[in-house]
Amino acid sequence: MRDDIMDDNKCLKCELSNFGNLYYKRADLEGGELHVLEKSIERKKLLPCRLTYPLDPSLGLWKEVYGSLGKKFAIEELDVDEILNTPPIIYFTWKSFFDLKASAFLALAAHYRSATQLLRPILENIIVSRYFQERGRITNNNKWKKEYEEFLNLPKKSMTFYHYLGCLKSDRIIFEKGEEAKRIDELWQNLNKYLHSHASKWDKGNTPEVVRYNEGSLNEWLDLYQNILSYIIEMLCRYFPEAIKTQNGQNAFIELKGMEDIENDLKISLIKSKYLRNFLSRISQEGKLLPETGLPLSLLDLPYSEDS
Repeated sequence: MRDDIMDDNKCLKCELSNFGNLYYKRADLEGGELHVLEKSIERKKLLPCRLTYPLDPSLGLWKEVYGSLGKKFAIEELDVDEILNTPPIIYFTWKSFFDLKASAFLALAAHYRSATQLLRPILENIIVSRYFQERGRITNNNKWKKEYEEFLNLPKKSMTFYHYLGCLKSDRIIFEKGEEAKRIDELWQNLNKYLHSHASKWDKGNTPEVVRYNEGSLNEWLDLYQNILSYIIEMLCRYFPEAIKTQNGQNAFIELKGMEDIENDLKISLIKSKYLRNFLSRISQEGKLLPETGLPLSLLDLPYSEDS
């Protein structure tokens, strides 16, 4: 009896609980997660690569930057001392890719609110890592590493997002009235709506047992998701300009640029974020990053130094 209950196929179509029945059908585009996913693709409502395609070249670009540091070990094998000697931008963005994949998976499964909630910690990671990255560049000593080590060890009193963002503004890394500050503030405010009591951002299913495909919610998530992913790529380019000029770096850019070709060839919309589209417009067909055309840089393109 137990083996019969735990049969793989029966578990996916659980007869004991509608919550656990991933193929439960309440309507054509409403039901269990796998039912909604399959029907969304079948009805050409959803193209999975629209959600996941940019992750592969983005991670490839990250790997090229990490490889340029000359580390002897893979990042997941680094001990505490080696992490402290790894550029914070690199370590934090590595961790962010885990959340980016999880967020995309939740969006594929029509859990749009939960998918969006995962994006705020990623934005926090970017800002906090930039704060520590700049501490290392500006202070010209190792005192910043003590603060960084305390942060990594979960201090009893942690600073807020606005503390780190405020420090970046005070140091004029991010200009108070600049486009980058406006972009970050808008992102933060929009993401907060999915964490707090904004009824308009609640999931739109008719019953909590099921999920339901919703094009509007999907596009809202995709806009925020691509905005943040583009921001990560931009940070890698700003802090490690030489690493992205390698052949592998250019190949990653060519793959990212391919999103525009797919849009044109298939007559579909892959790129929702204006920031990602603007960034892609700066990539040549050869995979080189063209001069700035509307995304102002607020810091010098100085590579990280372990001696700082």
